Amino acid sequence: MSLSSESVSNGPRQASGRPVITTATPQIAADYGDLCIVLDREELQALADAIMKVAAMPAADRLARAAGARVAVIERCAWSRQGRRLVRFLEESSAESEAVASGSAELGRREAARPALSP
Repeated sequence: MSLSSESVSNGPRQASGRPVITTATPQIAADYGDLCIVLDREELQALADAIMKVAAMPAADRLARAAGARVAVIERCAWSRQGRRLVRFLEESSAESEAVASGSAELGRREAARPALSP
């Protein structure tokens, strides 16, 4: 069983094939909420309740859920997938930067071509 409050460390924990108990940050709830036990509040009693919930699960259910989480994390966080996401992000950022730059250049050309106002 693992306890984590950082989304970046959750993937490796879930890939371990063991039940994961984690705090409810927005990113973790969105990315991993279906794969782990998410604490609804950061209190010792909530953690104790979550541990008891995991302990009360039939072993087969606990192992099946953990195995499902492992597969999902491997699929969601594979280096090839992360690489494709990074490339897509960089391409989109580059296209946006080029659009802004060309828009600024065009505005500069228009300003330069505009006749000066006399007092």
